[in-house]
Amino acid sequence: MSEKDFLQKVNAHLDEQAEHLDAATQSRLNQARQRALEHVKSSEQDHMTDVIAGTRFRWLPASAMAGIAIVALGSFLFLQNINTVPEGGLDDPLEIVTSNNNLDMYEQLDFYMWLVEEDNSAS
Repeated sequence: MSEKDFLQKVNAHLDEQAEHLDAATQSRLNQARQRALEHVKSSEQDHMTDVIAGTRFRWLPASAMAGIAIVALGSFLFLQNINTVPEGGLDDPLEIVTSNNNLDMYEQLDFYMWLVEEDNSAS
C-alpha cells in the first residue's frame, strides 16, 4: 500500500466518524477551530506589524553611515581645495577675485584694490 492510498483511507475513516459525532462534541470542535483561526489571524497581524516596524528602521544604520561618509569626504575635499594655490600663484589677486564675474565682488572693488596695494607694499 502506497502512502497516498494510506492517507486516503485514513481521511475517509475520519470523515465517516466525524459524521456520527454528537452535537456537543461537534460544537466543541467548532469552537476550538474558531479559536485556532483567530489565533492564526492575530499572529499574522502581529507578524505583519513586526515586519513593517522592522523595515522602517532597517535602513537607519546604513543611512547614517552613508551620511557620515559623505560629510567626511566633502570635508576632506573642501580642506584639500583650501590648501591648494592656483597654478599662476597669487601674483595678481585682483584677477583672481574678479574672474568669477560675481556682481557682489564688483560692488566691493575698492576693498579688493586696497588688498592688492597692501600685498604689493608688503612684498
